[in-house]
Amino acid sequence: QVKRLFGRQNMNIRSEAEYRGIVFSDEIWDGRLLQRTVFEACVFERCQFEAGQWKLCRFEQCRFQDCRLLNVKLSSARFHEVEFHRCKLAGLNFGHLDRTLLFAMRLTGCKLLACAFPRTDLRQCRLEDCELDDCLFEEADLRGLDLSGTAFGGSRFHRCNLEEVNMIGARDFMLDPRENKLRGAHFSVDGALALLGCFGIILE
Repeated sequence: QVKRLFGRQNMNIRSEAEYRGIVFSDEIWDGRLLQRTVFEACVFERCQFEAGQWKLCRFEQCRFQDCRLLNVKLSSARFHEVEFHRCKLAGLNFGHLDRTLLFAMRLTGCKLLACAFPRTDLRQCRLEDCELDDCLFEEADLRGLDLSGTAFGGSRFHRCNLEEVNMIGARDFMLDPRENKLRGAHFSVDGALALLGCFGIILE
């Protein structure tokens, strides 16, 4: 049975507790420290999380809808089959997640600002209709992902594996083909021409 909690700010979510099948609505959890808290099949609607820390927390089959996650420290947290829909995520370092297992995450219609993906395996993740701004992918594995049409807003790729990735229609990315693996990657003509910028080539 799904439980619904709404209209309450800073409800007493406890560390080392488990929450299953709960819908949290209009919550504000700014500056909260959660340790070893487990959320399974929970839904977060219009919630705000800012400047807190999720340490060793686990999110399984959860959904975030119209939420804001700003500068939350993800200290060995685990995301598995988690969905973000129309959310704003800023200042998150996904390299601090628990990487004992591949984490699976789907982002739809989200805005990502200054997020980092260092040494992160993203093969089980999906980005659909998302806008990125100043994000960093470093030594990340994105093989086979469909990133077509993504607006990257100057986001950078450094020593990443982009083999078989679909970048058709993607724009505003910073990607040096000399330091990233691109075998089998698909680019639109404009994207392919943008790759030549690192060689100092000017096309008119």
